[in-house]
This record gives sequence, structure tokens and C-alpha cells, in this order.
Amino acid sequence: MKTGLLALLILPVISSAQSPGGDTMATVPALLFKTNLTALINPAKPAATMAMDIRLAPRFSADAGVGYFLDSPVFADEKGESYRGLRLRAGGKYYYRLTRHGAFHIGVEGKYHAVNNWINRNALRQGGQYQEILKVRREVRTVGLAARAGALFFGARNRRLIVEPYIGLGWAVHRVRFSPPPDAELLEETAGFFSFEYLEGVTALPDLLFGIHLGIGVRR
Repeated sequence: MKTGLLALLILPVISSAQSPGGDTMATVPALLFKTNLTALINPAKPAATMAMDIRLAPRFSADAGVGYFLDSPVFADEKGESYRGLRLRAGGKYYYRLTRHGAFHIGVEGKYHAVNNWINRNALRQGGQYQEILKVRREVRTVGLAARAGALFFGARNRRLIVEPYIGLGWAVHRVRFSPPPDAELLEETAGFFSFEYLEGVTALPDLLFGIHLGIGVRR
């Protein structure tokens, strides 16, 4: 993983050294409509997404996307549980190398998640008089910012079909809050040696981005 990340981070330097010149700005679509295939097949929390890139200048573009977390076999694995919510992305790109069949870019990306995770938890009721299993809402709000690098690769026939692999590294802040009934006290639950579930409160962690977009470009 570290070797692959390092290779992609130094890709701009290598590519620039190997390419003394580029093609015209026509290699960058005026508009690009795309979906994130990696998000859709994410085994932990799959999401359906739609995004759009808008070319602002020959070598600059802005992008924004919206998505929805469909559920999670990891964070909502019991009957009656659910993991659903909003997934937003926005950022900017600089195309440092333009070629006949591709456009390589670096840039930044911000993200925001608003997830409601309904889960079953053990709780004490009425001041500890009895214990029962409750379905409670676990709110997860995430904001993050990352540097990223990627490339647009164009289809051989009409160059409208576009594949965009990308990778990035940044920082994300996660705020988790449980909403039990007023008379309920949630019991602490151990998650084993390792868990992907964020603890209640605020947690800041490194954020690794990687994935593949598939899209259709509009040129003018």
C-alpha cells in the first residue's frame, strides 16, 4: 500500500519528465458526468454516486458530487439495523500533462458525510432497574480535506467514454453521537482487538482516498 501510494504521488514528476509537450485543451472535456465505481462496490458501506466536472480554463476544472450510502454489512449487520445517509464531494484540479489519450491532474478534495446508523444496543432503563436491547440512532458526521492525484483516460473510438483512477491522502474529522431515550443508559460494548467503528465524540484520523470513476465527457 505504501509503495503504491508513493508511486502515484511521484507520478506527476515522472510523467512531466517523459513528456516534453502536451496536446490542446480539447483533451479535457468541457463537462464530465461520472459515477464512482469503487464507492458502489465498497464492501463496508456501498454508496450510489453522481458527480460532474466543469472545465474552468484549459488546465483547470472544478468538480462536485452527491451520493447516498445504501447500507452497511459491517455497521448494520443485524436484522432491523440500517446505515444510510448523504455523501458530498467538491474540489478542484490542475491538469499538468495533456496527451492524446489522457489528462493527468493533481488537486484538492473536500468531503462531508451525514449518516444515520440505527443499531441495536444493550441499555439500562429506569435508572438501572432492568436491561433490554434498544434500537438507537448513531449519528456520524464527517468533514475532510485531502490532496489527490489522478488521470482521465479516454476511449479509443470517440473519446467520450472516460475512466478516471485517483488516489489521495488527507485528514478527516468524525463526530459521533448516540440518541437513546432519556431514561436509557447505553452499556459499553467491546469491539474486539480492532474495529472500524468510530467512538462516540470527536475523532480525527488520516484519510486515504483511492478509486475509479467511469463517465461520459461533453466537448465543445
